[in-house]
Amino acid sequence: MTVKIIDEAGATKATSTCDGPLGAGEFCSLDIALGFVGAFSCTATASSVANLRGALALEEQVVDSFGLFQLHVVRAAPLSR
Repeated sequence: MTVKIIDEAGATKATSTCDGPLGAGEFCSLDIALGFVGAFSCTATASSVANLRGALALEEQVVDSFGLFQLHVVRAAPLSR
């Protein structure tokens, strides 16, 4: 499987092959820092997409009560075929 994050001009900003094949119930993620300008999308391709599911989630970094950085989901949308 290959996962890509693409900017509004169609340029690939990041890509991952998920370190090889994924079994049932396994997942792959790809994280990059984004600025506040422009639109982004994600794609996922595989040799078989019959059971492929995914989502694009935008997260913001927040500091918790222990002073540690955590990611908080701001918005998420499922991938469509």
